[in-house]
Amino acid sequence: MEQNKIYVGNFPYSVDESQLRDLFSPYGEIETLAMIMDRDTGRPKGFAFITFSAQQAAEKALAL
Repeated sequence: MEQNKIYVGNFPYSVDESQLRDLFSPYGEIETLAMIMDRDTGRPKGFAFITFSAQQAAEKALAL
């Protein structure tokens, strides 16, 4: 079973999607990046799910 989706957490609430893409794109092509937002405030909750196009890219990113 191929696992190309990773959980990224514990980052500051000030981090936005473009910053996460810039940080993780060197490891491989990002298919989707889902930042979890607080439904009441609209601010990020400090974690996201990133899906890479290849399992090897996800494994490299996990080393970060």
